[in-house]
Parts: sequence; structure tokens; C-alpha cells
Amino acid sequence: MTYAPAKVPDPAPDPIRAVTSAALAATPFALNWKWIVIGLCVAFTMYIAVVPLGFLLWQSFFTPQTATKDAVFTLGNYTTAYTNPDTLRLFLNSVQFAFGTATFAFLIGTTLAWINERTNTPFKSLFFALALIPLVIPGILFTISWILLASPKIGIINLTLMYWFNLSTAPFNIYSMAGMIWVDGLHYSPAAFLLMTAAFRAMDPSLEESAMMSGANVFQVLWRVTLKLVWPAIFATLLILFVKAIESFEVPALLGLPVGIQVFTSAIYQAVHRYPSQVGLASSYAVTLIAITTVGIYFISRLSSSGSKYATMTGKGFRPRRIDLGRWRWLAAGVFFAYFSLIVVLPFLVLLWSSFQKFYAVPSIEAL
Repeated sequence: MTYAPAKVPDPAPDPIRAVTSAALAATPFALNWKWIVIGLCVAFTMYIAVVPLGFLLWQSFFTPQTATKDAVFTLGNYTTAYTNPDTLRLFLNSVQFAFGTATFAFLIGTTLAWINERTNTPFKSLFFALALIPLVIPGILFTISWILLASPKIGIINLTLMYWFNLSTAPFNIYSMAGMIWVDGLHYSPAAFLLMTAAFRAMDPSLEESAMMSGANVFQVLWRVTLKLVWPAIFATLLILFVKAIESFEVPALLGLPVGIQVFTSAIYQAVHRYPSQVGLASSYAVTLIAITTVGIYFISRLSSSGSKYATMTGKGFRPRRIDLGRWRWLAAGVFFAYFSLIVVLPFLVLLWSSFQKFYAVPSIEAL
């Protein structure tokens, strides 16, 4: 005798769920959490970016407000800013400072990245880790440390060289355009190192190997092959460093203002802190600075979007080729240690020494 399996009755439909499903189906735009998250992110970005920019632009059209005088609408801030001969000087100083800083930082970072990624220099893992340390050092502390190191009056390096070689004047002056470029270039060089390291790691070395087999020496390969393969990364790195440098404030304020070298950021600072506060004039200067940086950011985004056009196509995995430097590899390692001393060791030691002094004194036995 066989028995047919009992049929389980279907569960009764849930009226609440049915009504909810019908309502969602009738809604023209179904609830999508992805677009909600995107909308919140866009709203937050607009709040922290567009609102301050809008307020800045609004303030640029008003006169300073004092206890006896209300702010009124005017175009005088832009007239003062763009008809003043000093504005051209601000622009030229800003471009000179930013271009010099970007070039100096790029040369240091690219050279070290090439040595670290393309040669058989020892301690490469250690050097890469050490290169990350300067990224966490605040710019103002780095600038103050170099004032204590290279100031014409109290700089340890200057005083030491003057004592050793019996010099009457300090050989280095940190309060100059060259000093500003030196300090800011050193501070941004780790960023250039990381950006160019990524470019060298992603590059297929087969073309370099072919050039070496054809009889080209190391420098010919570097100039004619390697740099041409990574030129989009070179251009993008220079633009990023230029934008970062032209926005820099600590170095122009601490090294430029004492000797009358002004850029846009330091001019904005002075306009805000004078009495009566020239907020409108500072805002008009800031609009000019934003326009310059916006152009740089635009070219960076265009280059990033078209970067795939310059990708090196390969059908197999590869390992970057290491150039044998022979005995010179120890000199290359010494260059890394000297660089690390300039950007970390010396600034840290001079700040540590000054922190133990009630009044700053040059390191000596008597000052202990």
C-alpha cells in the first residue's frame, strides 16, 4: 500500500507586505541605497568646499566692517588688487616659489626613486620605510628647525662653518627665495619619491633591457627610454607639487615675510591681520590663488583620465630590472642616508636641543 505525501498548504499572504510591495512598485523612483550614499557624500563635499568658497567670493565684494562703519558692496577690492603694481610682484614671487619648489622636490624624489627601484642599492626596504617619516612632520616644525640650522645669526650650520673656515659672514641665508625653495622642496620631496616609485614599479623593463643589449649605457637608457616611458607620471607629479607649493603658507610666512618676500598666501595673512581688517582684499587675493590652483588641478585630472593611453602593454608578468652599480652602490646608499639626515635627523636633533634650553643657545659644552 502506498501513501501520497500530504500537501502543505501555502502560507496566507501577508497583507502588509503586499501593500508595501505595491507601493514601492508604484513609486517612480525605487529606493536605492547606493544613490542615497552618493548623494550624502556629494552634499557633504559641497558643504565643506562650496560653502566656504561662496562665502569667500561674497566677502570679496564688501568693504571692511568696523565699529563705526558698516560693510557696503563695492568692487574696490578687485580694483585695488589688480591695479596695484604689487600684485604683479606677488604673482611672480608665487610662481617662482612654486615652480622652484616643485622642480627641486621632483629632482630629489625622482633620483632617489630611480636608485631605489632600478638599481641594486643595499637597504632599499629600509630606505622606503624611512621616506615615509617626513610625511608626518608638520610643515611649521620643519621650517622652524631649518631656521635654527641655517639662520645667518643663530644657525648651527652657519656658525660652525664660520668657526671652522674663519668666515666673516654666514655662507647660507635661509631668509631668501633660495632658502624658501630649499626648505619647501625638501619637505615635499618624499611625496615626489612615493609618486615616482609607483611609476617605476609599474613600468615594464623590457624596453630598457633591449636598449642595454643594443649598447646604450645607463645614462642613455635613463634619458631616452626610462624617462620617456614615465613622462605622464613626471608631468602629473610636477603639477601636484606646484599646486601644493603655491598653497604653502608656513615657509613664506616664516622665511619670506621677515625680509619682505611676499607671495599670495602671506599677502592674504597680512591683509586679514592689519587694522582695519582687509577681509575683502584678502578674499580677492584668494580668488586669484584659487584660479591658479584650479587650472593646475584641471590639468592633473585631464592627465589622470588620459593616463591609460600611455600604458605599457605586456602579455606576461615581469620584474623590474636592477642595474648593477658595482662599488657605486654603496655611494648610492650614502646618498640616501645623507638625504634622510637632512630631512629628519638634523631637524629632529636641533628641535630636541632647543626644547631643553630656557633661552636658545648654540649647542656647546657651556650650554649644557
